[in-house]
Amino acid sequence: MAICAVITIGFFAVIAMCFDMMYCLNDDLMIQSILSGGFSAKPSGMSVYLSQPLSSLLSFLYSIIPGVPWLGAFFCTCYIVGFFLILYRLFLLFHSKKEQILAAVICISAFLALCLNSYVMIHYTVVAAITGGCGIFMMVTDNLLDKPRFGRRIVSVILLWFCYLIRTKVFFLLIPFILCTLALDVMGDHSKKHMKQLISYLLVLFGGLMILIGVNQFCYSEEAWQQYLAYNDARTEVYDYRGIWTDIDSLQYYQEQKITEEQLLMYQSYNIMLDDNAGNLQGTQILQKIADNPNIPGTQVSIVNRIKNALWIYKDQTIHSEDGYPYNYLAIGMYLLLGIVILRAKRYWHCLILLLSGGARSSLFLYLYAFGRYPERVTLSIYLVEFLFLMGYLLYLTLTSRDSPKKRYVQESILLLVFLLISVNGISVTIQDCREQKSVNEAEDVVYSYMESHPENFYFLDVYTTVYHTRGVFDPMDKEPENYLYLGGWMTGSPLVTMKKEYFGIEEIKDALLYADNALFITRDGTGMTAENLEKCLGVEEGYFQLVDMLQGGNDNFLIYQAQ
Repeated sequence: MAICAVITIGFFAVIAMCFDMMYCLNDDLMIQSILSGGFSAKPSGMSVYLSQPLSSLLSFLYSIIPGVPWLGAFFCTCYIVGFFLILYRLFLLFHSKKEQILAAVICISAFLALCLNSYVMIHYTVVAAITGGCGIFMMVTDNLLDKPRFGRRIVSVILLWFCYLIRTKVFFLLIPFILCTLALDVMGDHSKKHMKQLISYLLVLFGGLMILIGVNQFCYSEEAWQQYLAYNDARTEVYDYRGIWTDIDSLQYYQEQKITEEQLLMYQSYNIMLDDNAGNLQGTQILQKIADNPNIPGTQVSIVNRIKNALWIYKDQTIHSEDGYPYNYLAIGMYLLLGIVILRAKRYWHCLILLLSGGARSSLFLYLYAFGRYPERVTLSIYLVEFLFLMGYLLYLTLTSRDSPKKRYVQESILLLVFLLISVNGISVTIQDCREQKSVNEAEDVVYSYMESHPENFYFLDVYTTVYHTRGVFDPMDKEPENYLYLGGWMTGSPLVTMKKEYFGIEEIKDALLYADNALFITRDGTGMTAENLEKCLGVEEGYFQLVDMLQGGNDNFLIYQAQ
C-alpha cells in the first residue's frame, strides 16, 4: 500500500507542477459560490446539482475554514483516490515485481491518455463518472481477491454512493454497466451461498441510495424549493432542448399564448430574471408553453424515425467523428481484444458479457441521440465508465485463465504501447485547451476585477457577458459576497437569489436597475442584450441607460450602463 501511495502522490504532484488546474465550466463556479457563501453571503448546501448530503458537508467545511477551496480539493481527491485504488488493486492481484511495475506504468499512461484533460480542466459530471467507473472496476475485480465478502464490496459501494452524490444523472448512466457486472458475477459463481451474498450487497448498495435520495428530497421539500425545481425543469426544457424560435408561425403561437413582446425579448436573450414571473408558477407555465410550441422543427417526428436517425448518428459518431477520439477507437479495440481473449480460451459464454456491455453503451448513446442532448462531458462520462468496466473485465479474464505469465506480459505490453501513443495526444490536447481557457479567463477577468474594485456598487450581468469564464480550482476564495448577479441561468428563481437580494437591499431587479443609484448593467459589445433591448424590456424611453464606462479584455469590449 505504501508503494502505491508514493507512486500516486508523486504522479499527481508532477501534474500539479506542470498544469494550473481550472474548472471546465461556469456551472462548477456557481456551485462553488453557493457552497462557499460567495453567492448568498452564507454557505449553503442547496446547490441543486450536487446532492444535498454532500453539499451540506462541503458548505459546513467552508463555514468553519472559509479560506480552503473545498470543492476543488474534493474533486481532485476523487481522481486521486480512484487512481490509488485501481493501482492498489492491481498490486494485490499481481504478485511479481515485474508485473507490478508494468501495472503502475499502464495506470499512469492510461490516465495521461484518457483522464488528464478532464482532471486539469475539471467538471463535476466527469468527476462523478470517474468515481462511479472506479466503483464498477472494483466490483468486477472483487471476486479475484481472497477476502471476506463485505471487505471486498464496501469500497465499490462507497464509490457508487459518491457517484450518486456528485451527479445523480451520471449514476443512472452507470446502471447498465452495473447490470453487466452483476451478470459477470453470477456467471462466475451462481451457488446459493454466493447468490445470498450478492443479494446482501445489492441491498446495502441500493438501501443506502434510497436513504440518500430520501434525505435529498426532504431537504428540497419546502414549497419555495419545489416551485424553483419545477421552474428550473421548465427552463432546462426550453434552453437545453427546445429553444425559442422566431419564425412567423412561432411568433403567432407566442402571441396566442399571451406572451408579451417584452417577455419574449427577455426569454430570447436568456435574461429571464428581468421577468416579474421568474421562478413562480406563472413563469413555469410560460416556459412550458414555449416548450410546447408545435412549430419547433423535429417535434412531430415519430419515435421510429427518431430511433432511425439516432442509429445513423451513432454509426457516424462511432466511426467517423473526431469528437470521440480516441475513446471510440479505444472502445472498439478493447472489444476486439476481449473477443480474442475469450475465443482463444474457448470461454464462449463470456461473449454474452461483451454483447451486454456493447448493448449497454449503445442504448445509452441511442437514448441521448434520440431524445436528449449529448454535450462532450456526458459522452465522455459514458466512455470513461465503459473503459473502466472493460479494463476490469479484461483483468478478470486474464487472471482466471490458464495463460502463462509470459502471455500476460505480451498482452500488458500491447496495452502499454497503445496508452503511451494515445497519451502523446492527451498531453498535447490538454496543453492547448489550457492555453485557450487561460486566454479567455485573462480577457474576462477585467470584468470581475472591475466589480471587485467597486464594492459600493451592485452589477447585473447579461448572461452571455462572461459565459466562458472559469477560475483556477485552487484560486483564493473571495472574502466578501459577490456584488453581482447574472440575469439568467439555472439559478433563476432559486430561493438563494432572494437571499442575495435581501442581503444587498434589493427588492426587485427591475426597480434596482431603474432607480438605484448604485445599480449598473454590464454586457459584452456585440453579444447578448444591448442597452436598447434592456430599455424595451423595462418599458422606458430610449437613452434611459447611459454608458458610464467601457472595459477592454482581449478583443472584446464590455459596456457598463447606468440609469440616468
